[in-house]
Amino acid sequence: QDDQNRVVLAKIDASKFTEFSKQHNVTGYPTLFIYRNGIKLEYDGPRTSQGIVDHMREIADPNYKPIESVITLTAANFDDTIESESLILVQFYAPWCGHCKRLKPEYERAARRLLEREKPIKLAKVDATAEQELAQRFEVKGYPTLFIFRNGKKSIYKGPRDENGIVDFMKEMEKIPSKLAESKEMLRKQIKEDIPSVIGFFDTQPDEKIFNLFIDVAYDQFDENNHFVHIQNSDLVKQLKQKPNSMAVFIPLWFRSKYESNSHIMPLDESASLQEMIYFIHNHSIPLVGYRYSRTYSLYANRYPLVVVYYDVDFSFDYRKRK
Repeated sequence: QDDQNRVVLAKIDASKFTEFSKQHNVTGYPTLFIYRNGIKLEYDGPRTSQGIVDHMREIADPNYKPIESVITLTAANFDDTIESESLILVQFYAPWCGHCKRLKPEYERAARRLLEREKPIKLAKVDATAEQELAQRFEVKGYPTLFIFRNGKKSIYKGPRDENGIVDFMKEMEKIPSKLAESKEMLRKQIKEDIPSVIGFFDTQPDEKIFNLFIDVAYDQFDENNHFVHIQNSDLVKQLKQKPNSMAVFIPLWFRSKYESNSHIMPLDESASLQEMIYFIHNHSIPLVGYRYSRTYSLYANRYPLVVVYYDVDFSFDYRKRK
């Protein structure tokens, strides 16, 4: 209170005023908010006495304008923004949605961190109640719905919904989600023991359209328990007795048996589509007898009929193997 731009600090015992805390979406302690001209902002500054003083003086300045970390998209600027960004995350939300309100501070903090990088990644939002045509265009059925747009191509965001999770997931999305195997040995090491491996076989100078389609599929299936690898060497493809412009789904090493093929091949040509390739992968990614646990659980979602055997291992003395 030592300058003309007076700042008032206040506190509320959330354990006594529980309804008030719920109204303001307080989920942890301490939670700090700034109210400036009746508008609520989340406090994300320092938490030392001098840090708080300096930060609040900056905000109290009449010329202060908060930096918009999340881009607001409307029908007027949506397409231009999406086409101008090689990678962008877009959230469709409704102002009344409780899940959206909980996501908002996490999303905004993640947006600020991603903008501070040497190569920024932008986060955007669309008010689906105000932009109903956009919501219908992208078949938004619930809130919040998040999409990743890469070079204008849409895929569903399947990552975490907290600040650190969003930041880490979007950083990973910058990378090509398929590993390059340059030899038989490298390929052998890339075949996974417990999850399906999807291998793309291409010439040294690959058909750009088909190769990019394979990479698009890898992006779409990111975090879906399929490991993607590609070979971009005509001689190596021939040595492996495969054909260029083809994709193979390999059964995990642990679950191979004499009762089924270890791999399934799909030729790729100009008529191949993203959805056809995804369907092929899903249709051949589960072995005859597999292992359903936390990492592979999503592979078995909506797969019926399905028989699940639950078992345990008894390490007690009576069950130890005798010498």
